[in-house]
Amino acid sequence: MRDGIRDDNLVGEPAARLGKHRSWLRYAAGGVLLVAIYVAVSTIPLPLPGPSGDGETLEDLPPLALHWHVNLTITVRGELRLVPARIGIAPTLWNDHSLDAYGLSQIGLAPLHTHAASGRIHIESVVVRDYTLREFFAIWGQPLGPNRVLDATTAPGEELVMVVNDIEQAVDPGLVFLDEMTIHIILR
Repeated sequence: MRDGIRDDNLVGEPAARLGKHRSWLRYAAGGVLLVAIYVAVSTIPLPLPGPSGDGETLEDLPPLALHWHVNLTITVRGELRLVPARIGIAPTLWNDHSLDAYGLSQIGLAPLHTHAASGRIHIESVVVRDYTLREFFAIWGQPLGPNRVLDATTAPGEELVMVVNDIEQAVDPGLVFLDEMTIHIILR
């Protein structure tokens, strides 16, 4: 015993501090490891699945000259119709390949495509050019005209209209897309 303190407390105190120090070092080492993994993953080019399986990387792809989005909804006689996911990506939903030279077809993307079934059309093009509603429907393989949308045709007393950015107008398949445009095609 020294100065009213037992000697075994002196031995235990540095050991406890060392244990806390080791715990802190483990957390710090884990953090450094996570940062190192993040840096490695974000800077190393990863191979992409191309049609030929040749292991192209993002750096091998042409740069996008145009990257826009258009939102499309379709209502037929009061029923909201699904704009499916993977139009211009899945072979069964990529029916017209006339625009392939303008997209990233080497990794399986038409210049006009959807990722989710949300109606959000992605325009990802290696050239700046106008893209139209008609071209999107052609890629999708669905009809669109003044009296027809998808599998529905206007009956007597019905009309087919579209609302573009809150302005109603006649259906125009030649409508040129603009970034963040909203289009609602309505058969009523």
